[in-house]
Amino acid sequence: MSVRFELPLRISRPQLLCTFILIAATASRCDPPQRLVHIQAHDIDGKNLPNIQFAPEGTGNPTELTDPAGRTVLAVSSSTSVGDRMKLTIISPRDTFLFISPPEGRIMIPRFDGGPESVATVELGRAGDKQLLLSRLVINAIVRQVVDLSPAAHSPASTHRNNDALARVADKYQLEASDVEAAIQTWKVQRVTTPDERPLKALYENRDTEALKLLRASTKIKRGQFASESYLLGVACFRTRRFQEGAGAFDEAVRLDPQNTEYLIASAKNFISLQDGVHADEMLDRAVSSLDDEWHNAVDLLVDYAAFLEESHMDSEAEKVYARAYTLGKDNYETPLYFPRFDPAIRALAAFEERRGDYERAAQLYRESFIGIESGAEGYDATDNVVNITRVWRKENKRYSDQDVMNYLKSDDTGDFSEGLRSQIIEILQKDRETFKPHEP
Repeated sequence: MSVRFELPLRISRPQLLCTFILIAATASRCDPPQRLVHIQAHDIDGKNLPNIQFAPEGTGNPTELTDPAGRTVLAVSSSTSVGDRMKLTIISPRDTFLFISPPEGRIMIPRFDGGPESVATVELGRAGDKQLLLSRLVINAIVRQVVDLSPAAHSPASTHRNNDALARVADKYQLEASDVEAAIQTWKVQRVTTPDERPLKALYENRDTEALKLLRASTKIKRGQFASESYLLGVACFRTRRFQEGAGAFDEAVRLDPQNTEYLIASAKNFISLQDGVHADEMLDRAVSSLDDEWHNAVDLLVDYAAFLEESHMDSEAEKVYARAYTLGKDNYETPLYFPRFDPAIRALAAFEERRGDYERAAQLYRESFIGIESGAEGYDATDNVVNITRVWRKENKRYSDQDVMNYLKSDDTGDFSEGLRSQIIEILQKDRETFKPHEP
């Protein structure tokens, strides 16, 4: 059951007592009194964190009622029951703290013990604080976010996806990916200390049947307490090809956390495995819509999903999703810094055109990839597109020289090549010539 909430009017601390009286007086004449939930925030060491402003997700407004202890106070409907859930967002200080427990910020309405007020506790961590990685609770939360439908290191594609997941988690916690990975490796060799860790560690180590058995027996799942537990059950079902059971698990995870793109995409992939394209498209659209203001993350999501479709031998559907990612990226990126986010979509589309025999279009896309990266996307190398272009030119029996390739790769954005890049391209062309002996004009 979802929680109905009602944000109180702007109220300062001196008015707090009067506010409670006003609520009670108003309720006595009409509706039953509101219930007030005080949000007690702790850090990972158990110390109180006063003056953290929370709001129910979706309101976008800070909660303006604070008790004398500096705790946010949420007014919920009198029809709200103990055990119902409310997902919180941190309004202030924004981007400083992260939810550690509950991991999604989804609190459970506690007992009111006969009165109109109760206290719900959340644990927060400071973004960028490496001390977070010393907390077993934090590592468990991180591993939950890294565990994917694809078992770790079973294929180059699954390894790439796990690396992407690790990078996303590191970005969320504002930590170095290498530090997060080292902490996970330390966690792997430690002894399991809680029942929650057993299925998580089993999944991470690809003991999927064991994880499935443990998760099926989880009281948290049976009580519908945590979306993350239902998601892990869905992952275990997917990996063991129990797609129908997985659909129910992912559905529960999405019900508990409807804006979580990870859960939505996992559900979509599971529907694909059930050959239910209609529901898969619905989940994909919901995931993309939830990232309306984060186009670069939406592009990442689309590229990952398209790669899954391609691995599932659904090339036509994959090409459409790659095209969607390409259009979204091209319409929104403003600096070369963001070009690499949708470059995989460009390369994938070029490969589709090449296989289809449209060599001119394939060369154009490979050229676009080269120019986009070399225009200023630091840390990325696009020179493999030199070979891609000469390969498709050979397929259409096109005559070309090294200078033809150089001229084709230039643009108003790149201008003249640096001496280093020019030398690198010439070296690539020389090796290419020795291997394939392309036609000379």
